[in-house]
Amino acid sequence: MQRKKKGLSILLAGTVALGALAVLPVGEIQAKAAISQQTKGSSLANTVKAATAKQAATDTTAATTNQAIATQLAAKGIDYNKLNKVQQQDIYVDVIVQMSAAPASENGTLRTDYSSTAEIQQETNKVIAAQASVKAAVEQVTQQTAGESYGYVVNGFSTKVRVVDIPKLKQIAGVKTVTLAKVYYPTDAKANSMANVQAVWSNYKYKGEGTVVSVIDTGIDPTHKDMRLSDDKDVKLTKSDVEKFTDTAKHGRYFTSKVPYGFNYADNNDTITDDTVDEQHGMHVAGIIG
Repeated sequence: MQRKKKGLSILLAGTVALGALAVLPVGEIQAKAAISQQTKGSSLANTVKAATAKQAATDTTAATTNQAIATQLAAKGIDYNKLNKVQQQDIYVDVIVQMSAAPASENGTLRTDYSSTAEIQQETNKVIAAQASVKAAVEQVTQQTAGESYGYVVNGFSTKVRVVDIPKLKQIAGVKTVTLAKVYYPTDAKANSMANVQAVWSNYKYKGEGTVVSVIDTGIDPTHKDMRLSDDKDVKLTKSDVEKFTDTAKHGRYFTSKVPYGFNYADNNDTITDDTVDEQHGMHVAGIIG
């Protein structure tokens, strides 16, 4: 009699297991295999819980991806949610294809103590050149020419691809990730309010006069019309002060009362003006400060 009860218990456990299998998503192969091997209720419950958590994570990823697509298309004036399912899969989106190989900043080809701009560019170009075969494979899928290439901080490139073809890109040998490009909006108009600058001005009466700020960035034009002090009488760093420092430091020099000191740490010289109009971030930052 006891043996029959034991057999009945096992049969019921098996029935519960099959019932659980019936409601699990098709993609949960590992969870299904684990459940089919369970003979104890507690183990079965834990496995079902793990499978549910895994599916929840999958659903969250899908929702995040759809939101990223919707945001990207909205910036182009397209309402993703108004497209039918076929259109949602066929529409092109911008993605970043990241390579499995490390970028120049991490692959050991550059000196860790100091590398010039020329050396960095040379190694970056090598990384980008090595992307050729993967780009060709990606272009076969997307029928689009690859866009911007990256090789220093990130080893990858941008491209356009149909939503339905994104999984195909992920399967290409040498591809590490395929990420939807983010949409960025200019926020300079709200920079002061975002940083609570007005509150500081109002509550503490501080506006920055007489403050020396160091900027480590792309470069600055000390001859620009806005790079001058409104009053040169009470400068914090005089030419004499700076020259005393440079005599000891053996690098950098004095420029103006507004830009008292500068040095090009990338190229190890005193040329601090950006080479092209595309590299004006340092000047942008200096303009916000001053």
